[in-house]
Amino acid sequence: MRWVLAAAFALAGCPGPGDGSTVDAPVDPQKLGIHLAWATATAIPGAVDNEVTISSARLGLSDVRVIGDAGPGDPRTQLARLVLAWGRGAAPQTYTFVDAPTGLYSRIRFELEADAATPAAYEILGTARINNADVPFRISDTKELDVNVSVKRVMLPPGGDCDLSLTLDFEKVIERVEFEMLPLVDGVRVLDENSPRINDVRKAVRMDLFRKPENEQGS
Repeated sequence: MRWVLAAAFALAGCPGPGDGSTVDAPVDPQKLGIHLAWATATAIPGAVDNEVTISSARLGLSDVRVIGDAGPGDPRTQLARLVLAWGRGAAPQTYTFVDAPTGLYSRIRFELEADAATPAAYEILGTARINNADVPFRISDTKELDVNVSVKRVMLPPGGDCDLSLTLDFEKVIERVEFEMLPLVDGVRVLDENSPRINDVRKAVRMDLFRKPENEQGS
């Protein structure tokens, strides 16, 4: 049975093509469309709190769809596979749907899913302080999660572009983990799909990982 995740995007503005004074000027097509960007609430690598540091995080996204109000299945706003990875010198690049049709957009859907190149649907690596020692940990799950994210409705104007930016709050996931209770595997504290507490982490991924805009907190 697949989990269904609902969250909300923090959106930047969506400018139009201009004030009309340069309508005949050539337009760079790479700057048009829907720009989908990803960020984290705290830097990775970096400390989440006084006890936990995240060194890297990776999520495998399949069947990514930015959905317009006119219809859910437009292939111009679909992407078969996208891997989000944060680590030393690494962060996800912005992906632009350059052929996105003009219209209102209010949702994005995808699946967190493992594949041959990304063996976990999501994975978080780092260290946790246990008994005054920093011990490596790995949170890794192969369970497929369906994600349906509601966003503030936004207009993509003719000849214009629009920025969608989603912030992931990994601290909300880390808060659900009792690191001292995790088994040691080759010196690493491991929480995976076979762990008794994995459902707590899945709940955090479903409910809290994708941060809501400040004006929608608690809604």
